[in-house]
Amino acid sequence: MQILGNIFSVILYLSFIGSIVSFAALFSKKVLHLVQPLWFGAAGLLFYLVPVIVPQVRLIPGERQTWRYGFRIAAIIWITGAFLFALCYLARTLFAARAMRKCTICGDARVLKILTEICTGERLQKIPRVLFGEFKDPVCVVTILRPSILLNKRILPELTDPELTVILRHEILHIKRKHHLLQRFYDLASVLHWCNPFVWISKNDFELTCEMDCDRKVLKSCTELAPGDYTRTMLHLLEMSSGTGKNTGGRIAALGFLMAKQRFAAILAYPKHIWRIITLAILGGLVAAAVLLSMSASRTYFYPYPALMGSAEYSDPDAQRF
Repeated sequence: MQILGNIFSVILYLSFIGSIVSFAALFSKKVLHLVQPLWFGAAGLLFYLVPVIVPQVRLIPGERQTWRYGFRIAAIIWITGAFLFALCYLARTLFAARAMRKCTICGDARVLKILTEICTGERLQKIPRVLFGEFKDPVCVVTILRPSILLNKRILPELTDPELTVILRHEILHIKRKHHLLQRFYDLASVLHWCNPFVWISKNDFELTCEMDCDRKVLKSCTELAPGDYTRTMLHLLEMSSGTGKNTGGRIAALGFLMAKQRFAAILAYPKHIWRIITLAILGGLVAAAVLLSMSASRTYFYPYPALMGSAEYSDPDAQRF
């Protein structure tokens, strides 16, 4: 119980600091309408996984702790929930691996030619696999042991070469910028902080941040591609996705439409250079403030407490932290 109690104590601290950072991130995005870069979302993830403390304190106290009854019950509930969520993620991974076995490796010359040109231009050493299959999404990146691009074969004849180039470049940039790895770390954070609603909100918001990050990089790398043409390709893909899912009934999912709407707004109303600099300064200030807050809070949360810093308190053998 000592080990579980100490781990749960650290998780509570990480959850508290991470929630503050998530709230600040949501406020800056939803209220101040700041366009958040990828590094800011990754920084918010770190506060859920890595305790930022001052060097004078220790995460694990050197003496035996007497945990209150309610704290022990809460720790048992937490570890049980974390174990169940970890099992859910494992089962989902196994089901995905099983579904991928039914896929066929892409042999389409047009797809392979465009994919090779994109990987050469993006300086990728390994060309990812493209698999054909029947999926709800027309195209996506799935990572089991290595990232693969899943493409719904039914939509391929409906895509022109420029549209296919844009779509494959978008997916290649997901792989190049390690979005799949960052999202797996968010899965880990959601397992550890499963009872914290802020981590689930941040996890979903980070997925949108990754999509917007790829949108910006595609437009930056393809100077001849106009934002309007890019959004029309996205809209065409969204329309085709309404008929690929088994349970959509030919309708576009509300969540997918709302995410697409936010991406359209970010593409067509991209802020000017001076406003981007101001945004980076504000977001950088938020991260610095979160680091200072975490370090300051660690002085009173972790061992030793300020009340135990003096020699008189340490000289009492019965002194104990509760």
